[in-house]
Amino acid sequence: MGKFETGYNQNEDVTNLSTTNWKTTGAEKDIIASDRVIIKPNVYSWRSIKVANAFYKVYNYKRELESHMMKNMEWGAVAYLTNSKYGRCNDNCTEVRINNSTNYVTGSSALKEPTTGYGSYTDRGDNELHTDIEGVVVNYENSLSVLSSTTGNYYGVYDMSGGAIEYVMGVMLDENGKPASGRSDIYNSNFIGTLTYPTDGTDPTKTTWTEKDGGLQWPDRRYYDSYNYDATTSSYQRGLFGDATKEIGPFYLINLSRKVSGWYSDDAFFVGNGIPWFVRGGSMSGVESGIMAFSWAAGSTYNTNTFRVILIP
Repeated sequence: MGKFETGYNQNEDVTNLSTTNWKTTGAEKDIIASDRVIIKPNVYSWRSIKVANAFYKVYNYKRELESHMMKNMEWGAVAYLTNSKYGRCNDNCTEVRINNSTNYVTGSSALKEPTTGYGSYTDRGDNELHTDIEGVVVNYENSLSVLSSTTGNYYGVYDMSGGAIEYVMGVMLDENGKPASGRSDIYNSNFIGTLTYPTDGTDPTKTTWTEKDGGLQWPDRRYYDSYNYDATTSSYQRGLFGDATKEIGPFYLINLSRKVSGWYSDDAFFVGNGIPWFVRGGSMSGVESGIMAFSWAAGSTYNTNTFRVILIP
């Protein structure tokens, strides 16, 4: 499993790993370019990419090692190991600290957990990947960054709470049992599949479910987890045992815009009509973020969303 969220190598020569003159906006690329994948601390997470493009970029990254984009079930496996004696549980369990870098710098950690989110904090600027904001956030080279490790030390996995929101290969099926591409002509994953809310797309005549025109073929079934159709985002019984969704209840409605689970009160929204893709970990600014957090998205490009690489030696 990628120790960090996937970064984007911004150098013209991809063998050059210097981060000089890199910018967080320079890591927003909706392209399939496996040679740009970089998994290191103190780089900008690769964002603004559709799920299908992210998948095939990772799929072609190291085929000899079964490279693929992280599935929802694989996220659940790491989340449960984190909440065990092999992770952060001795006499008591401690939650993974959030990565609150507003510029999406991998391996960063908050120094404290606020009760109202991190949105008002000022992060380090572009081209200052190796600096800290005193009292707010530290980078990976600071020994306190282990607060955001899944094991509480440098041997663990980072960026699983906060940082960029992570797309995983977990998708809702349509009523005919086929995986959905996304919401509409505009908001979709670029996989060929059903558009579950087409009326907000580019063609106002499309008022019923339709299939995306063009796009990429779905990979072999073993590379994604699928979930039965339901229009709501609270039908948790559709979860799969082991993916850390339905089994982490009870679930609570805090207000009309927030549902949380019984585990650390992390975000808990299931996939539904128009929003068929799972995302995990929460954002860099949210109090609801955490390794147990799960929510939904359309599969399209967001400058807050990234992905993670899995290898099978």
